[in-house]
Amino acid sequence: MKSNFRILRVTLFVFGWLAVSIVGAVQPRKGAASEKFFYDPSLFVPEQTVPLAEIDGTTLAALDGQVRALGLAPGTAFYDARAGRWSSLILSRPLIPGSGAGNALTWSDGLAPRGVEDWKNAAWNALLDYLRANARDLKIDLAQLSPTPRLSVHGDGDLIFIHVPRVVDGIPVRDNSIGAAINHGNLILLGLQRWGDVGANVPRSPSVSASYSCSREKPSVRSLASRAPLSAIALP
Repeated sequence: MKSNFRILRVTLFVFGWLAVSIVGAVQPRKGAASEKFFYDPSLFVPEQTVPLAEIDGTTLAALDGQVRALGLAPGTAFYDARAGRWSSLILSRPLIPGSGAGNALTWSDGLAPRGVEDWKNAAWNALLDYLRANARDLKIDLAQLSPTPRLSVHGDGDLIFIHVPRVVDGIPVRDNSIGAAINHGNLILLGLQRWGDVGANVPRSPSVSASYSCSREKPSVRSLASRAPLSAIALP
């Protein structure tokens, strides 16, 4: 009973983590600039998530190859109809050696990682291998994965969270990321946040200059912007 409760608690926690991209690994920065931050609601892109069991027959038939290749089943997968990709997968896939169900993997040198950085390297390399092997069915381009993923290791490697922002041609894509959770060696959750297509026709450079953007803001905002470089960010 205690074990089942622990699994449920971990699952609920990770689901919440995936919903906000990452929890605990990076604390939000607070300051004068963040207090003046504003999001135009019209720029928010909602997900159109549909459980596998509720996908219409025509769409499901087209996704049959992905369902089979990824080993999906009702209750374990959610599809983002807007992005045309799987948005959340509940898995039990051994990635690194551990005590997870069905995990028979062993360390090549017979020794488990000795510290947090070793755990991070092992987890990230294993996740990369999984994403590379399933890139076609997940419809992702590994070249768009940030070279600086964020990882959080808990309980001597028992639970590892990975957050990978999306970057297209050097431009971060807002609210686009891959999140993963590894529990006792097994990949148990994988999430693709608003991972839509970015075609060649999407501009890779801003239509107005940084100086012009600053000139249109209030003096207090211009003052803050002058202290830090401005950068472009793409919408999903």
